[in-house]
Amino acid sequence: MRFHGTYRLADYTYVMKTKLTVTVDEGLVPKAKRYARERNRSLSSVIEESLRSITQKTEPTFSEQWGGKLTVHPKDDERFRQLAKKYL
Repeated sequence: MRFHGTYRLADYTYVMKTKLTVTVDEGLVPKAKRYARERNRSLSSVIEESLRSITQKTEPTFSEQWGGKLTVHPKDDERFRQLAKKYL
């Protein structure tokens, strides 16, 4: 039987892990292993951190991205009058 999730026992937290098979460019594997080794980490931990990072990022909403950056031109603006004449 397989268990997935996080378990807490006394002062220790245990995270259940699962295996994942991925296919990547052959030349990338040695570079990734070297990267992990130089940082005294396992390749699995580097990949897990990367996956955790990209899945936690959220795109800003339209209002968060553009709020306060757009200005309304006054109606006496020549461009407004031309556009109003054409489209209204």
